[in-house]
Amino acid sequence: MAEPVNDTVARNRWLAIHAVRLGGVALTVLGIMVLSDEVELPRAAGWIALFIGLAGALILPAVLVRRWRSPRP
Repeated sequence: MAEPVNDTVARNRWLAIHAVRLGGVALTVLGIMVLSDEVELPRAAGWIALFIGLAGALILPAVLVRRWRSPRP
């Protein structure tokens, strides 16, 4: 059975999860801005940023939580 992690590791993992979520939200907003012609980039780049941002905001944090979950007693 794996040992529980100390407080520093837990805090760093928490920060990483929220940094990934915040980055995903920022990329999603950028994609929306490109698609609404607020930012002058190709529309394909806007769609790519939108989908990658949504995955980063919704899916990746859940994957990290599952990977770093504490062992059950």
